[in-house]
Amino acid sequence: MGSVLELKISNNVLKKRIMKTVKVVFAVVVLGLMIAFQSCQKDDPETQVNDENILPTGFMVEIPSALQGENSKLLYSKDSKTDTLQGGEIYGHLRAFVHVGYTGAKIVNELITNINEYHINKPMSFTYTSKVDHRQKQLDVVEKEEFEGKIYEFKLTIRDLKSSSSENIGLELFWNRDPVVGVAIFNPHELNYNETENPNLRFRIDYDESPATLYEKTMIVSISGFEIDDPLTHPYDMSTLKMFVGKKGNIVSIYGNSEHPYAKFFTQETGFDWAFVAAGNLTKDIGVAEVGLPSNLLDSQEREVLLVENSINNVFTNQIYEVYPSIDSTTLATYLQNAKAPGFFADGHFVQAETAPSMEYAELLQIIPGLTPYNPLKIHELKIGF
Repeated sequence: MGSVLELKISNNVLKKRIMKTVKVVFAVVVLGLMIAFQSCQKDDPETQVNDENILPTGFMVEIPSALQGENSKLLYSKDSKTDTLQGGEIYGHLRAFVHVGYTGAKIVNELITNINEYHINKPMSFTYTSKVDHRQKQLDVVEKEEFEGKIYEFKLTIRDLKSSSSENIGLELFWNRDPVVGVAIFNPHELNYNETENPNLRFRIDYDESPATLYEKTMIVSISGFEIDDPLTHPYDMSTLKMFVGKKGNIVSIYGNSEHPYAKFFTQETGFDWAFVAAGNLTKDIGVAEVGLPSNLLDSQEREVLLVENSINNVFTNQIYEVYPSIDSTTLATYLQNAKAPGFFADGHFVQAETAPSMEYAELLQIIPGLTPYNPLKIHELKIGF
């Protein structure tokens, strides 16, 4: 089949671009910002107190490793001997995209934990000098601040005092304490000026532990501002992502989208959205996912359109027939045998598609039909600001 080699080349490029995206997030944020907060010195030590902190002690929802992971060797199916589109090469990419969003949530959580070292127990203001970028930052905590029509108990802001940008905010956090509800927005560049690869990168975490929700706790991770490299050589770069995660007991429900404006598969059509829903068990480390590949400019929020009409199997089948109209149907079916929905995961890797490996997945299979990704056009238009 003529497209086999083409797809393998395409997949190899895609794998590299996914891992670049993951590494950018870690390089820009984890390796810089954590050190910055752990090593910085307050310029005004008199403001430090020893009373109970008012910052949240947690600001994220755990995701089982079955559905997210940074290690490239975990992205692929164990079986690569047959001439088929391996589920791990498609569903496995979802693990990397979820991992990018999960990393953003972990970073915010770690930032809050490190800021807690300052014993923030009341409104205050002080400056500190980061030993990472050697620039002066200012931290302010105020009470009763409004954001998007809602009044929060507290707001914390960290600014770079020498920034040339009119938007010099590195971190903005709004929160209530009981129950913990809040919004965090941050720009890694303003917290570590040494990192310049994605100066417009913005993360936003909406976190909620309200008992009125269907879950014990939820988070929505939104990311915008990823720099797109040359689309001719790097067509799979991610531009934006939005992902919901809700936890109830040991079960985690996930839905969302990542945009890849220059991605293409068999035809010359470009611009796709990885639309996904998933459910996982934290204790058993298993997961189930359904993925669609709609156009990144599709204006629809219908589950049938996003995940069924634009399923991996349908999109690839249509494109292959367009390029190879005389292909034998049996050959095509064999080639795409692992592209059908849903995909099943365990222990950090893809297991198989369409049929559950065991009854352990039964509960998760009941959850994903009730989940729907976001509208791809809204993800395309996503811009995060302070």
